[in-house]
Amino acid sequence: MTELKLDESWVEINAHKLFDKLGYDTQWGPDHHTKTEYPEREFLSEVILEKRLLKNLKIINPGLSNDLYETAIGALHAVSSNDTMFSNRKFHDLLLNGIIIKVPDQSGKPRPEHVSF
Repeated sequence: MTELKLDESWVEINAHKLFDKLGYDTQWGPDHHTKTEYPEREFLSEVILEKRLLKNLKIINPGLSNDLYETAIGALHAVSSNDTMFSNRKFHDLLLNGIIIKVPDQSGKPRPEHVSF
């Protein structure tokens, strides 16, 4: 019986294959480093491509203030825990359900604004 070599490369390669089959446009993270043709991040450890995220937040949630978009992006960055599974679940929950941000209405009272990712 052959042993399955389950490591990060194996998972990433197979995830790309799956997303390709589903019709998604997939790209490799290292292709977006600062010293490449399409730089979108300074370090490979940066998992959130902020310019791309901001552009798409404006499409998904048109007409919000820049502060709201930045607050939503900040919420994704703020997901941090010593428990990796907890952090992954929290990040996933934000992506699926969005975030409620309280903003002042015309009278100054806080009102909830839902921002979808």
